Amino acid sequence: MPNRARRRSHLQVSQTKAETATSHQRKYTIDFSSVQNIDERAVLEAVTAATPRHPAISDDDDLLADVACVALNRVQPRYIRHAVDLAFFLTEPERQAHERSVDDALD
Repeated sequence: MPNRARRRSHLQVSQTKAETATSHQRKYTIDFSSVQNIDERAVLEAVTAATPRHPAISDDDDLLADVACVALNRVQPRYIRHAVDLAFFLTEPERQAHERSVDDALD
């Protein structure tokens, strides 16, 4: 009997811990759809603009998506929530350097 009582007590403690852990989790989701990497649009536009210079791969969407991924991995990620944030986020020299880094990432 003492073992059976000890097992019940252990199960009750385990259930309580599980319930406590669950109660600390958020019960809602967060909408992160406004968070964006400022390089994504620039890189995708640069890849699209470069395709006429590379006719051998211009029809291969999968390969072009891979090129975009490689280029994005070569530039420093910067995230914003709204396009207006760019005005405060980048100075003019930084914006020009950013454009060059996107171009360099595709080379």
